[in-house]
Amino acid sequence: MTKNILNICLLVLLAPTVNAELPKSLVFGATDWCPYTCEHQGPNAKSGIVEIYLTEVFKQLGVNIEIKVLPWSRAVRDAEQGRLNGLLTVVPGEAKHVLLTSTPTMNYLDCFYTRLEDDWEYKNPKSLEKRVVGAVQDYGYGDKIDQFLLSSNNALLLNGDMLIKRMQSLLLSKRIDTFISEKRVHELEIRKAGKSTKDVRVAGCLQEYPLYIAVQPDQAWSQSLVDQLNKALANPANHALLKKVEQRFFKD
Repeated sequence: MTKNILNICLLVLLAPTVNAELPKSLVFGATDWCPYTCEHQGPNAKSGIVEIYLTEVFKQLGVNIEIKVLPWSRAVRDAEQGRLNGLLTVVPGEAKHVLLTSTPTMNYLDCFYTRLEDDWEYKNPKSLEKRVVGAVQDYGYGDKIDQFLLSSNNALLLNGDMLIKRMQSLLLSKRIDTFISEKRVHELEIRKAGKSTKDVRVAGCLQEYPLYIAVQPDQAWSQSLVDQLNKALANPANHALLKKVEQRFFKD
């Protein structure tokens, strides 16, 4: 009998914290990456697709989230060091010491942009070797592109604000040959700046990649939150909700 009680106690202690009680409110980091996550400034400010969608998903778990829009490098650092409870839009490799959901939130598409008169086309990372390439510091473009950017002497990595507008200006002034940007983000940002997307040319795209949620791992509820988010993000009803959010956003 005593041995059985001991075994039961050990099982309880070793069981995963799937049902750990979640906090009522959490703070997640994001960056100004409209239409996915948007800076909340000005009279016409609006939330992005991921913000609207995940706010509803978290509410289903009984959690209200506050979203802090920061430069991406700072958001990653604050999440890794525990000043934020997590990050809303992450790809594997962008942040260390975090737990990632295994179910993606949605997909995004990174493309290469050149000047109109430039007939270069992206084929693989090797095709970038003789080009000066603009990209966002600490942003994850996939292992092969990330390795190229870190090892190349011709990579110009930008941080801060108005990144796409700055990269397009660098491209048109011939200080760089190519830049990488998410397709929807580029189109929206250039229109907001009063520029034309026809000033540059899409010279190929990477494969679509999924976005995940990152959770700071040092709390008793961290793994439980990730487990519950995985289930919620896989729910067909939430897939339908995401489509409605996208339609509403682009209808606006």
